[in-house]
Parts: sequence; structure tokens; C-alpha cells
Amino acid sequence: MAVEATIVNVAARASLWLQPHRIVLIVTGLALVFAAAFFMRWDWLPQYYEMALVGLWRTLWILAVTCTLGFLLAVPLGLAQAAGPFWLAAPAKAFCTVIRGTPLLLQLWL
Repeated sequence: MAVEATIVNVAARASLWLQPHRIVLIVTGLALVFAAAFFMRWDWLPQYYEMALVGLWRTLWILAVTCTLGFLLAVPLGLAQAAGPFWLAAPAKAFCTVIRGTPLLLQLWL
């Protein structure tokens, strides 16, 4: 009985995945990728290749620096907020409350 239930469950999952709207979306996506690959002009790409690599390197560098700084700031704040004395926990909670209450775009502008 368990084997039959498993087969029915697998068939039900397959029928849920192959619904008409998903098939249409997959075909549309593949058509867009095909059109982009064969009908768009890609002759400008070698001209900006070096600039794109520099931009990618800078982006990854900024990502590494901000992740490191964020981790170094978040761990002490989290520890102070969770287990620290009141004089450390209160400012940490206030900082977290203010940061959570501001929109992300405003934080990026600061």
C-alpha cells in the first residue's frame, strides 16, 4: 500500500508542476533567451569588457568589506542585546529598533 501511495504522490507532484500556465511561461522564457542570443546586437560587448571586469571586481570587493564590517558590528550588538547588562542592552536594542524602522533606501542614502 505504501508503494502505491508513493507512486500516486509522485504522479500528483508531476501533474502539479506541468500546469498549462507554467508550460507557457517556460516556452516564453526560452523564446526570449533564444531571441536575445540570436537577434540582439552584441558587437558592443568587447568594447566594454575591461570596464565590466573592473566593475565586477569593485562590486565583489565592496561586498566582502561590507559583509566583514556588518558581521563585526552585528555580533557584539546581538550579544549585548541578548545577554549584556542593561547599559549595553538598551542602546543595542534602540539601535536595532531604529534601523529596523527606517526604509532601506534611506539607509543606503546615509
